[in-house]
Amino acid sequence: MDTKNLTDLNPATLAALAKTAADAAKATRSELAPGDYVVDTILTLVLGAEVKVLEDQEGVSTPQKAKPWGIIHLLLTELNKLREAAGLAGIDLAKVVAMAEAVNKDVATKAQKEADEAMQALKEPTKSDRKGAVKVKGDAKLPA
Repeated sequence: MDTKNLTDLNPATLAALAKTAADAAKATRSELAPGDYVVDTILTLVLGAEVKVLEDQEGVSTPQKAKPWGIIHLLLTELNKLREAAGLAGIDLAKVVAMAEAVNKDVATKAQKEADEAMQALKEPTKSDRKGAVKVKGDAKLPA
């Protein structure tokens, strides 16, 4: 039997197969018990789908690259260094959250504006290009 690699398939076919297989796998995941499985199966299937590839996007903001939780950690670390040097007790995230609940609305609005400006400056270098989304409508069926 002549076999080929999946990468030999037409990219649209491969996208449709991946999407329909992922949907089917998700739908049947609860039937798969924990364990190790060896799969050696020959498949014949009928794949019918419409594949729509959207335009690539340039300069997409990906703020997670700025590592916001790392920023919070560093802010608290630096704050606690200053507090310790001043002979004051440290502060933790729970206390920061509790204190934030009591902040005056005008002060919070001003702080938000300043933070938004600072975050915009931080986000700028994190912008990157993103491939256009691939949308698939259709299904794969095993012949009877």
